[in-house]
Amino acid sequence: VNGGDCHISGQTVQDDLFSYYPRAVYQEAIRAWNADEDNRSVLDHLEASYSAYVKGCYLEIPDGYEELREQCREQDIEYGDAEAASQYIRDLFENDYSYSMNVSALPDGEDFIRYFLYKSKEGYSTHYASAAVIMFRMFGVPARYVVGYAAPQNLFTAQPGGYYAAVLQSDNAH
Repeated sequence: VNGGDCHISGQTVQDDLFSYYPRAVYQEAIRAWNADEDNRSVLDHLEASYSAYVKGCYLEIPDGYEELREQCREQDIEYGDAEAASQYIRDLFENDYSYSMNVSALPDGEDFIRYFLYKSKEGYSTHYASAAVIMFRMFGVPARYVVGYAAPQNLFTAQPGGYYAAVLQSDNAH
């Protein structure tokens, strides 16, 4: 494992099974589990340790974002309020920015995020995600930029044993 975010070194192929639980069901199950001290395990202690790691690493803000910091301070959002921060960021992006896969190259000497936020105001997922991470952190919400795959439902096929599998290609990268 490389670092505290669970990236596995040298991993090129994997068979992952992901379970889905509606958020309310999951949250209630976790509350009930955590209420019973007998359930606390090594994994619970690891989760607490990882939570501390996240708060220590995923709130860092690079230098040079004073204009964005001031913009975030002007909002009436309590530090750490993920829902309010998320709503503000979504509204900002939906109202003031344009999604485009055909953006011009970043001019020499320009900061990627500042250029997107204050000059071009158009971009694709990388632009939006990068800016959102910095903004979430400014609002006190631990965040990180992660790339992965978007797996549309039509790629999944039923497998013996009652589960579904999908083969993802580079065009599913997101």
